[in-house]
This record gives sequence, structure tokens and C-alpha cells, in this order.
Amino acid sequence: MRYLINRGYRVFAVNPNYTTVLDQPCYAILKEVPEPIDIVDVFRRSEAVPAIVREALSVKARILWLQLAFGSKPWTAILMVLPTSNTVPTVRASETN
Repeated sequence: MRYLINRGYRVFAVNPNYTTVLDQPCYAILKEVPEPIDIVDVFRRSEAVPAIVREALSVKARILWLQLAFGSKPWTAILMVLPTSNTVPTVRASETN
């Protein structure tokens, strides 16, 4: 997050366990973010991902970035049943070592 901020990106932390992150407001849920969301970058345990996918869809985020190191992937079932339209975010995954 600090890397992105230092390069001029507008970044919003979302985590229900914090009120601030890096001296910036932290929101409990995506719907509380006061601006449109382009990318949702997820660093959470796999069991939290389905709810985050639903939230990302509800705020019309354009990109959902997930890590591949999930033990089980319940979120894939959600993505597989979604209709293809302009409201479905692009899903990007990156490997973590």
C-alpha cells in the first residue's frame, strides 16, 4: 500500500479490524469507500474471499486481484455462475511464493 501511495495512486484500506492504516482512514467494508473503486486487491484468507467477491460486484469494481495461494477456492464457484456483462470485474490472480 505504501508503495502505491508513494507513486501517486489513491489507495483506500478496507479492513473491519482497523480504523486507520498508514495514517489514512480504513473502511470496514467496500461500500464505505467514498469514491468509485477501480481495483480490489485481496490479501485475505480463502474463506473470506466469497464475501469480498460479492462486495466487489456490489460496488462495481472493475478489477478483482486475488492471490493463487488459496487452499480451497470457493470464490471460483461464485465467478463461474456470474453472467458475463460490463458489471462483472476482471479477475486477476498472481502467484505467491
